[in-house]
Amino acid sequence: MAGEARPDHDVFVSHAPQDRDWVEGLLLPALTASDISWCTLDSFPLGMPELERLSRAIESSARVVLVISPAHVADRALQLVSLMAQHFGSEQLTWPLVPMMIHPTDNLPLRLRLLTPLDATTTDAARTAIARLCEAAGHPLSAEVAIPPCPYPGMQPYTEDDAGRLHGRAEEVEATLAHLRLNPRCLVIGASGCGKSSLVHAGVVPALRAAGRVPVLTRPGSDPPATAREAMEEVTTLLADGRPVVLVIDQLEEVFTAAGADRAAIDAYRELVTAHRDVAVLATMRADFYPQLMASRWWEDFRDHRIEVVPLSGAALRGAIVTPAEEVGVHIETALVERLTEDADRQPGSLPFVQETLVLLWDRIEYRFLPMSAYEALVLPRSQYGERPRTGLQVAMANRADAAMAALPSDDARRIARRVFVRLVQFVDGREDVRRQQAVDALTSSDDDPRVFADTLSRLVGSHLLTSTGGQGASSARIDLSHEALIVGWPALRQWLDRRRTAETRRRELAAAAIAWQRLGATSGGLLDDVELREAERWRAGSDAVNSASSRRSTC
Repeated sequence: MAGEARPDHDVFVSHAPQDRDWVEGLLLPALTASDISWCTLDSFPLGMPELERLSRAIESSARVVLVISPAHVADRALQLVSLMAQHFGSEQLTWPLVPMMIHPTDNLPLRLRLLTPLDATTTDAARTAIARLCEAAGHPLSAEVAIPPCPYPGMQPYTEDDAGRLHGRAEEVEATLAHLRLNPRCLVIGASGCGKSSLVHAGVVPALRAAGRVPVLTRPGSDPPATAREAMEEVTTLLADGRPVVLVIDQLEEVFTAAGADRAAIDAYRELVTAHRDVAVLATMRADFYPQLMASRWWEDFRDHRIEVVPLSGAALRGAIVTPAEEVGVHIETALVERLTEDADRQPGSLPFVQETLVLLWDRIEYRFLPMSAYEALVLPRSQYGERPRTGLQVAMANRADAAMAALPSDDARRIARRVFVRLVQFVDGREDVRRQQAVDALTSSDDDPRVFADTLSRLVGSHLLTSTGGQGASSARIDLSHEALIVGWPALRQWLDRRRTAETRRRELAAAAIAWQRLGATSGGLLDDVELREAERWRAGSDAVNSASSRRSTC
């Protein structure tokens, strides 16, 4: 009516608590971006009686949007909103009620069925429905708001820089710190991919620094004696300065694998651990190397000092999924959270899969809402790898890796990449293969174009499939798969490993024999005998030697 005051709000949005993520992640940001003023019940003081809050919200708004879902229909208090809005509209000679159905809903009250709710049950339908609401309010639907940076690390373990983004591990972090306060030894042990390294680097190490203790970080790698010497020098220097040191050994199992269980490798790290009694030691190890640990001299050090880490599941996994998104103002649909949790619970080492899935899904955010439909769109057809992936988590891993391979600029680059991936896998009998950290020189071949090799390696590191420490491209750089989950989660790599396992094993044996011969002075000592020589010559003349692109310079 002429002369009447303009309502304080264009829209009052009424919704069930279960639909909060859709409302706060999609509807309200879209309205805000379109310069439409809105309110919800939360806009009014909690101390106000419920009926008064509802009355104030309806009377101060030009329209009332009912977000319809099974949860809304089951909520008798929300049913009251439609009655009050209709009554208020009849008094004002207006019709302010706009039902918007976000989930298929049975047993709608007759008064709502007669209104023909706007269909918002899919992402595309929701955009259309919100656009109609905006037009009715006198504003066109604005383009999407800028998506915040993704808070998930993908397949890479969390680092110390990610300390504020580690969620779901508060109890384990505190248990580890408490153990170190009372004991000089602590072994964090768990299955591959369960988050041991992330827990230590992003949880325990920052807490140690905050407490004034100095972590010395090391990892055995492919040359444990050398890395042990480097760590020993750093520890000795810090102790000389009177600094309280904690030696942190990540992936201790590499003393059994990367060095072929060489006694010198095990002894080097054993000496590092026992050299200074006043230095606390924190180590991580994969649980499937428990038998080797028990049979080694390490057992006495860690037998009574273990923190067992199980994969995130249930509420802890949900927190690790939801909390990082909420911290940057993004809401994940509840159905998607439950689906990710359910799929992750069925797979070993699932946490990296979840993180990589969320990285891929991040580009599919609608305003501030990540819907279930984005996850369902990841599923590949059966023809992609000859079988349909069980979950979108596996698809996310394959998508990332396949896209990186397809983006390589030439066949030579893809040949180099395939060889690099195979060489970075340690073949282990009787259990899943593991990562195999290598120097850059160990990944090259004499027939490589150095520029193509360097560019290929840079691209693979940039796509987060590989990690590089020590300066990429330098002879001292160490290259590694970003996570062991890549070995079991990428079908193409599994196919390469199946085809190349025998040839690559033989190449490593011959390379190891060449290294031993050089170590013995490059004379008659260590030469292959007649049978071994004929076998090696047959291998060299065959297609395996050509396909593997072996090199006299390569090491294992």
